[in-house]
Amino acid sequence: MSSGRKKRIMIACVTFETAKVSEPIDYYEINKAHIIHYAKDPSDKNNVYNSFYNRVVELIDEISPKIEIVEHNEKVYEFSDMLRTVLEIIQAEKDADPNCNIYVNISSGSPEYAAASAIAYTAFSTAPAGRLAVFCGLSAVSNAR
Repeated sequence: MSSGRKKRIMIACVTFETAKVSEPIDYYEINKAHIIHYAKDPSDKNNVYNSFYNRVVELIDEISPKIEIVEHNEKVYEFSDMLRTVLEIIQAEKDADPNCNIYVNISSGSPEYAAASAIAYTAFSTAPAGRLAVFCGLSAVSNAR
């Protein structure tokens, strides 16, 4: 049985921090987390980037094992890759559920990710229905309807 609450989705990027990704997921009671990170070899257990990503996944699972995690392995240092990835995620989620709430976390990840995410937000910020919010830390700026 559905609670009637809108689906809450977060887009975040992991480089070297964990709390900046996991704490907002807990605070906003996220149902689905799109986590962007980059590892040249995702199977390399000694890669520091993989370690930080894996720790974020552990922290999210501790918050709630019901949170759906979608991994995106993309070059976080390439602005165009980040813009394309964030735009594609937002569009896919809006297509799947136009009334969902999407939170774009610009406090985590690379500078290229943060800039691309802010630009992607502006491309969708006037979209009707649902809510799209961009935030740095736990304060949000949104186009709530």
